[in-house]
Amino acid sequence: MRISLAHLWMGGLILSVLLLTCLAGITQEYKVGPGDMLYVVVWGYDELSGLVPVSPDGTIALPSPIGIVQVEGLTTKEISDLLAKRLSDYIRNPQVTVSLREFGYNIHIYGEVVTPGYYKVPDKTTLQEVISRAGGLTPYADVEHIRITSFNKDGSRRVRVINYRKYLRENDESSNPFVMSDDLIFVPRLKTEDYLKKVVSVLGSVQNPGVFDLEDAKRLMDVISLAGGFTVDADLEKVSVVDLSTGRYDVRIVNLKRFLQENDPSCNPPIHPRTVIYVPSTRIPEELTYPINVVGQVLRPGVYRVKAEKARVLDAIFSAGGFAQGADIERVTVIPDQGEMKRLNLKRFLTEGDMSQNPRLNEGDTVIVPVSPLAKQLSVVDTAFVPYKTISVIGEVRNPGAFQVPIHATLLDLLIIAGGTTSTADLERVTLIRKASEGKKFEIDVKRVLTEGEFNLLPKLESGDTVFIPQKKESIWRQIVRLAADLSTIAALILILMGRR
Repeated sequence: MRISLAHLWMGGLILSVLLLTCLAGITQEYKVGPGDMLYVVVWGYDELSGLVPVSPDGTIALPSPIGIVQVEGLTTKEISDLLAKRLSDYIRNPQVTVSLREFGYNIHIYGEVVTPGYYKVPDKTTLQEVISRAGGLTPYADVEHIRITSFNKDGSRRVRVINYRKYLRENDESSNPFVMSDDLIFVPRLKTEDYLKKVVSVLGSVQNPGVFDLEDAKRLMDVISLAGGFTVDADLEKVSVVDLSTGRYDVRIVNLKRFLQENDPSCNPPIHPRTVIYVPSTRIPEELTYPINVVGQVLRPGVYRVKAEKARVLDAIFSAGGFAQGADIERVTVIPDQGEMKRLNLKRFLTEGDMSQNPRLNEGDTVIVPVSPLAKQLSVVDTAFVPYKTISVIGEVRNPGAFQVPIHATLLDLLIIAGGTTSTADLERVTLIRKASEGKKFEIDVKRVLTEGEFNLLPKLESGDTVFIPQKKESIWRQIVRLAADLSTIAALILILMGRR
């Protein structure tokens, strides 16, 4: 039997039509999602046509008058009808065709990324692109041991351990592989000891105090630049450098002013990881308000500024968000800077109006709301053999919270783990609260530790301790300027102060 060229051509045409029909049926049933790529054609209007991606929030962005359209969960036919309906107010009988150019697939990334979760990504998406979609890495990410788990067709798993640092530092493409459908990407957390070995902390009078990655040794001014440079009131002649990596905790006072003015290289020493740098500032005078420390079972423990000689205990507690679950309002304690601590029964004030149970607060007071005896707590026996201890850090630090730290970790290590202090931290009045229900409180002059090397002032930390960093006092003038921020001009404020208005 002889088959002519015409028969072959006709058979190929029929096969192509059948194949296209099948594919059209598949794409008609497929529900569009983030990561998909759509090809939109508005017949006769090239400016409204083109290739558009489906964004992470399930929308596509098209030129006006269409704009932003929610398409997640719709078929291509439903999207075509939706776009035609939108255009019908501007175009007579619009003809719209939507086709799927790229299928996305799901991957799951979790661990030390800013926004862990499920993401739909297009084909040939790299690990770096997935991490970017998830908001980037946290400061505690162990980038040398990222695990990617892939699933084979037979149900077996394949686990790859990726040293992503090689891609970040050397642009090694093999350390930035493509991900596949249904991959699980896990970014582990650095051990506390490993985290401390790669960072440096900058405290005091710099623009952005905090903790910074330091892979290799850098000069002091380079590290200061990482923190945004100095503030206007920085004392450049007395910068403290404490290298914790040696175990000796030696304090070196550096005159950076001499380096900047005379280019003296000895005044710009190399800085190694696990170093604390403290830039002192001029002392600030009296204030219109003062800080009160609120710790324990409140929603937002921390340091809050209250009106001098007017604020009461409940005012401070409500500034901290109010009582948290498990709070014992009948055994609230106020520990003053000086004098005896007070035991208060706030329930009596709330139910009977007894003002003696809601007294006024004084500067530097610490309000402690203990856990109710009915709340479940770990006993001393339960925590006796735990290789780590849990310490809470609140107040003027970048990342307040509870941290598991090595047994031998010091207060300086703890400040690094908590992301360093803010620019308003008062390092001369750091407070350690031990056994909150008993009201034990110790004040530590961390500034003296850093500037004079008085490491004997650092207490040994115990599991369950709370460390909080109070806020610096502000000058009267700074507070007046802040309170006058709503005035039209500073000139108006000056006239008021001079009594001419």
